[in-house]
Amino acid sequence: MSHRQRALPALVLLLWRVAAAEYSTKTELDYEFGDYRGKWCIDDHGFVYGIGEVYYPSPSACPCTCTVDGPVCVRPRCPRIHPRCTRIRYQACCPVCEAMARVCVYGGKTYRLLEEFRLSRCERCRCEANREVYCSISDCPAPHCVNPTYEPNHCCPVCRSETSVLHSHRIPTSSRVLESCSIQEQRQAQLFCWKPGDPSGRACDHR
Repeated sequence: MSHRQRALPALVLLLWRVAAAEYSTKTELDYEFGDYRGKWCIDDHGFVYGIGEVYYPSPSACPCTCTVDGPVCVRPRCPRIHPRCTRIRYQACCPVCEAMARVCVYGGKTYRLLEEFRLSRCERCRCEANREVYCSISDCPAPHCVNPTYEPNHCCPVCRSETSVLHSHRIPTSSRVLESCSIQEQRQAQLFCWKPGDPSGRACDHR
């Protein structure tokens, strides 16, 4: 066997050892795709993106921009989750509410949709379909009696006496003066009245 024939197997063995050593230092991605840094970016599914492209590395990741230094990812300002959300999905860049409670929560209490309730004698509220509570306050007319009273479950005062107040003078509501006269004005502590067909003023008898 010549010297050249003996050296050939040794050269093949040396090349095999060099190739095996290089393969053992590379990961699976390095072996499949080579050194892609500074050239492109790859997502979890193996799709390739060029420099400057915006992509999602994975279904649950936030958007990233492919740069020469690798992907640059910035978490966006996510919308606030509603406090009455009952199921939240986190399999995305921002959490997503998937189910809302079909109730209203107001003042630490829970109310059904379209349920009406009172906060006080004068304030009535309702749980609307959008799960928001809307309230209204009763508008009470001015009482026309001396001592109006408040009764249970009533918002506005109720007149129980038979005496009305008019310009600081007490006039019985059954007085014939009120039946035949309409109040015009007050002059010098006297009540001047008029009645249909008699435009001339005369003093009312308010004894």
